[in-house]
Amino acid sequence: MRHGKANTETVVGFVKIMDRAQFLFGRNVLEYVTELRQSLIKLGYATTMLEGAELTAEQRQVHLQQRHDCMLKVAKAYDEMPKLMSPYILMDQKRPGQSEGSRGTFDTSLDV
Repeated sequence: MRHGKANTETVVGFVKIMDRAQFLFGRNVLEYVTELRQSLIKLGYATTMLEGAELTAEQRQVHLQQRHDCMLKVAKAYDEMPKLMSPYILMDQKRPGQSEGSRGTFDTSLDV
């Protein structure tokens, strides 16, 4: 996704993660994620059309605009997702065996 492309592997990885997340978050997060997934699919389609199809100037412009709009939605998700998810993941409870004042670390990497 770093290069403005959403290939099949990216979408499948996203879907796998969100299948697990449906049990952790409320409807608002799941609806947002569904919209985000649709944007990734549209981004992949627009990119494929721009790279492989012979397009008229008008068709090319439509796909460029769609790719641009989808990229903005995906980029915006980096700001929106923490706001939506924080009520579900900001927990004050300590893990068993965790000392007072120790919060530990959280691995944010996604292994898809």
